[in-house]
Amino acid sequence: MKRIFVLGIGLGALALLSACGDDTGGACGPSNCVGCCQDGVCVGGSLPQACGTKGAACSVCGASEQCISGACSAEPCGPANCSGCCQGNQCIQNPSDSACGSGGMACRTCGATEQCQSGQCQQKPCGPGTCAQGCCFNNTCLPGTNPGVCGSGGNACTQCQPGEVCDNQQCKAVACNASTCPGGCCSSQGACVAGTSEAACGTAGQPCKTCGNNETCQAGSCTPSTSTCNATTCPNGCCDSNGQCTPGNTGAACGTGGSPCNICGSSQSCVSGKCTCTPTACTGCCEGDFCKPGHLDTSCGENGAACQQCSGGTKCIAGACKKGCDWSTCPAGCCDGDTCKSGTDTSACGTSGVPCQPCGMTESCLSGVCNDFGLCSSGNCSGCCKNSQCEPGGTSQACGSGGQVCEICSFFQSCVNNQCAVAPTSKWKVTVVEVEVDANKKCDYAFPTATAALCDVYVELKVGTQTKTTQVISDTNNPVFNEYLLTATAADLMGAIKISVWDSDIDADDPIADCSNTIFESELESGTATIYYCGTSSDLKKIVFAFTPTT
Repeated sequence: MKRIFVLGIGLGALALLSACGDDTGGACGPSNCVGCCQDGVCVGGSLPQACGTKGAACSVCGASEQCISGACSAEPCGPANCSGCCQGNQCIQNPSDSACGSGGMACRTCGATEQCQSGQCQQKPCGPGTCAQGCCFNNTCLPGTNPGVCGSGGNACTQCQPGEVCDNQQCKAVACNASTCPGGCCSSQGACVAGTSEAACGTAGQPCKTCGNNETCQAGSCTPSTSTCNATTCPNGCCDSNGQCTPGNTGAACGTGGSPCNICGSSQSCVSGKCTCTPTACTGCCEGDFCKPGHLDTSCGENGAACQQCSGGTKCIAGACKKGCDWSTCPAGCCDGDTCKSGTDTSACGTSGVPCQPCGMTESCLSGVCNDFGLCSSGNCSGCCKNSQCEPGGTSQACGSGGQVCEICSFFQSCVNNQCAVAPTSKWKVTVVEVEVDANKKCDYAFPTATAALCDVYVELKVGTQTKTTQVISDTNNPVFNEYLLTATAADLMGAIKISVWDSDIDADDPIADCSNTIFESELESGTATIYYCGTSSDLKKIVFAFTPTT
């Protein structure tokens, strides 16, 4: 039966008869057949059911084999025959931390803090094994030295109670009195505070007092205000923290009509007594009084121009609404003219906004790169494979090692040690998204009305040699800024940045939180970072930043 089956298939492939077959009727053999001999007939020898060369007898390849160069060989590992991941030409059906992947893609080794789940390297849950030196909050490992998030050993972080401090990663009670709080006053929760605000005024460890509407806190004592600055006495200017009438035409003291002076954000200028967005201060685009990054389709522009909303099939490209496709509009796919395609199809393969390219007949499109593992794999390539060619693996357009498919680095990355990583010189726009202050935080009275308890929040950010501040958002403990603040290099952002959150006041601004922090590479690549409990204060629950790469 096998012979009949082979004969039937062989007759179906007569079109592949070798040109070197025996025209004189001689027996098929090495002397007259470059393919293989099947029942005395010379055939091409390139089919799985009739595979061979140099006049040898044809072989029938196994179910998982292909006929390659006249020999039955295992089919290259790939999406067609592997539901797990490919390690070289071996299919790993049961992925592990050391060989993780799915869908016939190249296996990857998960990092020390990752584990392989459903074929993907995912962050291990925060716990003793991944956070031995700190504590866990929202599945994130934190140092555990802050009164808001205090703890160690990978256990859940604890919020210390009023009157407690986080000492050696443990909440410990500290009595507030004249000896422990000589320069401030004791709040109703038993905490020592500065004692310089109208909401909490006092000194020498005495109970804090709340000053009246017409009082200010002077040297720890509520003192009647002697200010005569108001709309009548200062109609064309504003009233500063000392109750003096000023012109109100500078960013440090902006206002009119005898109102309290405002401090303009770094991306604003004082125009006619109002903090507003101008080309002088904003490198993005102006949306009303506020500066936006200028790269979004909903707010597109640069150099302080009015923000535009892109429509009619246009995208925001380099600060202008255009029809086009590039890295900014098609980061995960490839560009077919002005159209962004997924980049996963063999007819249009690519990633990082590069032009789409068609793969060869025997090639697959993996991670936006064409390759035939039968021609380039770990068996014959120590670098990486691209277009079925072995590349050294050290460039941003062909980065990798071990015979895996090359990675095309994003425009903000460089190839370091055969891996794509954020380039230290890449530039990133930094946006302050929102701040959350503890709902129980009591801030100063807003001048001249008495809407106490709610804060007038602004953020000061120091990155490298730059120091920038947001506008003030009044009367809320959860202000949403969405304000573009500065552009910095990855090296500066991944170094030590300084974050200060303030409550704006009519006398002296009160600190809410102050800390130094580092932005991680993964946070830059994901485009966002959330920092919980900045510094030693538990008043600041979180601050959220957004990052956008730029050229």
